[in-house]
Amino acid sequence: MREIEIEALTRKSDALAAGGEWTDEAAEVNRRLVELAPDHVVAYTRLARCLKQAGDIEAAEALYRRVLEIHPSNAIASNNVARLQEAREAVADVDAAADGRAAARRGSVGPIVDDEMRLLVEACRAVPRASGNYDYPDFVTNVLLTVLDLRMHNAAVDNSIRHYREHGWDEVRTIDDMERVLATHPDDREGNTAVAQYLWGNNHWMRVEWLRGFVPFLIENGLTTQEALRAWAHSSEFHRDFEGKVKNLGIAAYKWLTMRLGVETVKPDTHLHNFVEPVVGHPITDGELVRVLEQVAAQLGVSPRVLDMSIWEFQRGGPGTI
Repeated sequence: MREIEIEALTRKSDALAAGGEWTDEAAEVNRRLVELAPDHVVAYTRLARCLKQAGDIEAAEALYRRVLEIHPSNAIASNNVARLQEAREAVADVDAAADGRAAARRGSVGPIVDDEMRLLVEACRAVPRASGNYDYPDFVTNVLLTVLDLRMHNAAVDNSIRHYREHGWDEVRTIDDMERVLATHPDDREGNTAVAQYLWGNNHWMRVEWLRGFVPFLIENGLTTQEALRAWAHSSEFHRDFEGKVKNLGIAAYKWLTMRLGVETVKPDTHLHNFVEPVVGHPITDGELVRVLEQVAAQLGVSPRVLDMSIWEFQRGGPGTI
């Protein structure tokens, strides 16, 4: 039976990797694989990539080092260990700067200066303008997207929302309906997997954990309709009204939620970081990314949401079909 499970999990891992899905589901598949097969190098590297994309850099580096213990010449692991070490050293350099100024050398995290800003403006000017609309008029869809559309492959998000619309739309239309569905199942992996299967047709049980934190926040703040949520989005501030209030949801989740409700800003996700940081020559924080791209949009005479969509399409391809 053990060998059969390993074979099935390996096929699932291969399929997720081929689809570019480094999601909670992929992490769980590869985590189970290394439990069953402690020397499964491919599963270790795939799990490390999932953790790295989720922001758990220390855990990812530990897994890459485990691969090197098993297979010292593994290029994927050695290259990633080197890159993660460089990134950690860059952050340490900034933290050590007593005067709080950005470190001068390339590779350090710091604010964007004037010369870098001019380069970024020109880079954004050259990006073809995208057409489209980020608005989502449905309350439940916006709530679900807030926990789904973070570090998840676009096709997986689309499939999740499509499943909800085809199978759960009539039964889950209000915050009370969501609360009822969550209360029907225990708050553990098995119960949350059952909720994920019901709502989205997948096994993203950790996203249900996030939903369990987000729904009470919405109820506590009276954000139980699309109209109330939209009004809050236009009057709220991240640090005052959202930061630290919902476990696992930070500035990217907040900005993307408010963008879907019509707020002119940008979402500091991987695609935008990967566009901006090579231009300016060093990493920047999420907050700095938002600040400078809003300024760039103003200088170019475009809305921040249009600039966000344009960069997103330029980096990754067209937006989802939700």
